[in-house]
Formats: sequence, C-alpha cells, structure tokens
Amino acid sequence: MCEYVLRAREEDAVDDFRGLGVPYEDWRKAFRPANTPSEVIDGWGNLRLRIEDSDVSFSDEFVGIQIVFEDTGMSDDRVDAIAEEIRQQAESYTGRRAEIIRTT
Repeated sequence: MCEYVLRAREEDAVDDFRGLGVPYEDWRKAFRPANTPSEVIDGWGNLRLRIEDSDVSFSDEFVGIQIVFEDTGMSDDRVDAIAEEIRQQAESYTGRRAEIIRTT
C-alpha cells in the first residue's frame, strides 16, 4: 500500500485546509490521471478508481486529499509516476499549483 497527500501549495490554497476547491461531483474529472487508463469503481472514499491492478481511494482529509493505492503490484517508481500524473491533472483542472507528498 502506498499513501499520498495531494494539496494546494500554501500560496494557492482556497482555504485554511490547503484545499483545491473542487466540489465532490467534479472529483472524477479533476483527479483521474490524464494518460493512464482508469475507471471509477464503488467503494469507500470520496472517489475510488481502478488504475492498472490497484484500487485507488481518494478521501477529503484535514491535511488535503488522501490518496491510497491498495494492494498494488506496481513498482514504487510506477506508483509515484501515477501520483505525479494525478497532481498534474489537479493543477490543470483547478488552475492552482498543487503538491503531492508521499506519506508511506
């Protein structure tokens, strides 16, 4: 399992929680990687995707958006690359600079 926090850079935050200002109904557009195939699936979290062989959950937390890659057979480098792709998509969608921080 690999976990990340996606959040606005301090100078681009919408609120005190470093949020990106994306309504939940737009998360499917804002946080799906642009170049890696994914599909929305049912499950816990505010958004859940199947990316390659991993279920990926997105949850709105105090520190930002928690992204969890579960039971992945992907290399750490591949998971990091997909997380970076999600960060880039979030920036493109919101027009705000974001950062992605690996927490595990």
